[in-house]
Amino acid sequence: MSRSRIIIREQTNHVISLSYSPSACSNFILHFIKNMDSFQDDKEQRSIMAMVSNIINKVDDDWLSSNYPNNLCVQIFHKVQPSVAFCFLYNIINNARKDAHNLILLIFDQLIRGNCFSRMLTYEMKNIDENVRLRQDSLITFLLSFPDVFANKIRPPQRSHALHHDRYYVMLGVQICRCLDEITEKDVGEINVSFLARVLSQISTRGKTDAVFQVIFPYLCCINNKKLQLIMHRVLESITTGMESILIYIFKTCTEPCILEKVLGKLVVVNKRVENVLLSRLLYNKHYNKLDILLNIFYYIHAVSPTSLSKVLKKSLQVWSMSAFIPTTPFEQHIYISGVILSCVRHLTCDVIDGSIRSQLMEMLMQGVRHHLDSPDANLRNVAMVTAERVTDLLQFSTDQKLRFDCIEDNNDVIKKLRDVFERPVRGEVDDSFIEKQSDIYKNFVRQFSSTSANNSSSVDIVTSPLTYTVGARTANEIQANVMTSRGCDDDGGELDSDDDDDDDEFEAMHIPIEKPFNKHKPPMYIRDFMEGICEKDMEVEKFELYIYSLNDLIERSQHQIKEVSTQLCHMVLNLDNKFDLEDLQRIRKEALAGILVADPKRVCEFLANEFYSEHYTVSTRLEILDVIVIATGRLNTTPLPERNSPAVQEIAASEVKNGGQQDDLSWRQIVDDRIEKKTRRFSTKPKGRSVKIVAASKLTDIGGWLFYPFIEKYDRKIRTLDMMESDSMILSHLIRAVTVVCQASANCPMGTKMALDALGFIHSLLHHQEKVVIRSLIYSLPVIIRPLLPHIEDDDVILQRVLATRQWLCDVIEGQGDSQSAEGACVVLAMIQKQMSDVMDAK
Repeated sequence: MSRSRIIIREQTNHVISLSYSPSACSNFILHFIKNMDSFQDDKEQRSIMAMVSNIINKVDDDWLSSNYPNNLCVQIFHKVQPSVAFCFLYNIINNARKDAHNLILLIFDQLIRGNCFSRMLTYEMKNIDENVRLRQDSLITFLLSFPDVFANKIRPPQRSHALHHDRYYVMLGVQICRCLDEITEKDVGEINVSFLARVLSQISTRGKTDAVFQVIFPYLCCINNKKLQLIMHRVLESITTGMESILIYIFKTCTEPCILEKVLGKLVVVNKRVENVLLSRLLYNKHYNKLDILLNIFYYIHAVSPTSLSKVLKKSLQVWSMSAFIPTTPFEQHIYISGVILSCVRHLTCDVIDGSIRSQLMEMLMQGVRHHLDSPDANLRNVAMVTAERVTDLLQFSTDQKLRFDCIEDNNDVIKKLRDVFERPVRGEVDDSFIEKQSDIYKNFVRQFSSTSANNSSSVDIVTSPLTYTVGARTANEIQANVMTSRGCDDDGGELDSDDDDDDDEFEAMHIPIEKPFNKHKPPMYIRDFMEGICEKDMEVEKFELYIYSLNDLIERSQHQIKEVSTQLCHMVLNLDNKFDLEDLQRIRKEALAGILVADPKRVCEFLANEFYSEHYTVSTRLEILDVIVIATGRLNTTPLPERNSPAVQEIAASEVKNGGQQDDLSWRQIVDDRIEKKTRRFSTKPKGRSVKIVAASKLTDIGGWLFYPFIEKYDRKIRTLDMMESDSMILSHLIRAVTVVCQASANCPMGTKMALDALGFIHSLLHHQEKVVIRSLIYSLPVIIRPLLPHIEDDDVILQRVLATRQWLCDVIEGQGDSQSAEGACVVLAMIQKQMSDVMDAK
């Protein structure tokens, strides 16, 4: 074993023997940062980074949240080879705990700022060893999977702006261009073009061709280095899959056909796949409304492989003359195939076509013209006329007699489009303005990412320069700048001039109705329509979306109908399968379940509690049920019961019935009195002779216990898929918070004190739990639950004993050596309880 590997093993064993203590972990990383020059072997660096991954997953939380260790982790990733750094960053993302998310995002952003992508691409393109192909394929997969992995593993707001899919791939395109510049500047010898070809192939397969080639295509148009052009031609020739989407983007985007030979080289000649795409798939299997793509395709074919044009013309006329072509092909494709024929004719001359082929082409043309002229569609006949005129001009030797038809060309867009394909002038040389425009486009993309690369994190001092990093938040200066911009400020900070300084408050805003997208399906009108329609086997995605997005409005409109089918509807919504991957389905399901619970609280609460403790649901479904309880509690607490009027109003109503004929007289007098009352300022406590409305209680007053007791009765029950006292501590912590919310909302209810006492008993039985997340939830809930019990502390010994036991537990948490955040929270809660007790004693 070499000396380097012995050092790595000794350092690793030292950290493990000290149980991943913060100081040992910092010393391990610092040692290899300073001595990384001695560990340049790929296997050695992978051993070091494997230990760094273990440190991130096993070290204490406080170490991960400190600036100095974060600094060390960033620098160790910069010191190793870029391919090793990205491979282990990918593995850390998949396996890291939640507390390490901020550190992972920091490392990723700093790698981007240090141009680590371009350094990795350059390193792999220099590596011409065939044995590394499997490792490079894995690296490419890791590289292109970062946005998806981050989206699945790290939730908002802990997301980096650089990991947005489109922005990430645009940045990747810029890094590829920088890699090519670096290779040409350093005059590298033989390079591995297949690596970059596989990268572009995977990008195209993932559907991100437009995002990457909107950077690469302007770059290829601007370069004048012959060596770099040859490298890119070899890269494009080596692409095996996904070449079709790359060619489609280039030929649809290019506005100067003469630049294509510079960009693609002899690609159609040396690559059979490209030949099949250009001469077959793009001409006969696809069609486009704009025929500009045909100008680019045939200009390029004429410049690179002119002998292919006669073959394309023969095949196109063969398709165009088929009797089944007219009734089975859309009219847009008719125009497209005719445009293909005219594009071939444009670049062919009579001398190129052999005499044997000439008669065949003329026969196919006449047969196709006859089929088209027999069609009742005037547009098809016009297409046949324009096509036949141009093809016969090519096939006939004599120029005296030409075939011409009497077709009406005025205001005929079809004829104009076909004639434009044949007659539009094309420059033979690249215009300087086009090159300048493409150069500006590429430089604009480079500027977008130059600010991040200017601050290279590898130059940060190891000890004295801590990094400051904020995830998912904006600074105050950025917010202020956005506010000033939205208010209309110029560059000097002054307000922009206005055309009219008058006040525009008297103008009412014009109502612009929201356009609803067309849908051939009708939304459900009743709850039972929804229940029947959502259970269809072969449901289309449009109908599924329509039913899902109309569910909450339907529940709000059908409160009385829901009571008849509340449990069936609740079961259906709770088990609704997201078979079309709708983004808002989870939110809509929570709101719908909360709406059903508000409509029929008792039965739905009992049903949800039984489902919560059933063994047929996952952790996410149980957490969703608890979220529904919290949402429904808020709705019930803010929904008042029907208001009850004072006896004075009842007397007025009775007098109206007795007087009969004087009812109209009383109504107008009441209106006048209401207006006087509204405009009069009174300094007395109550106006005399008027009705005084009693403050109405909320709907939660009578049913608070149904949201509470069914969920705490079986909390210690152990079933096959649920054990909250052992493995499912996260569900237990959410249950504690949900119970706390219900108790807090029910504080003024008649059963509020009883519920608070039972909740304190529930909390008291969990004080022995050792999980951090449960301890923090208990600390969060204590001040809310104890507060309504303090006025009765002297009258009830049970309350007194439980409060004292709770105070002692908080003191034990503070004195413990476990979690510092729990100790800080316990200090705050203990002070709050002490202050509440003193306030109650002073009031008595």
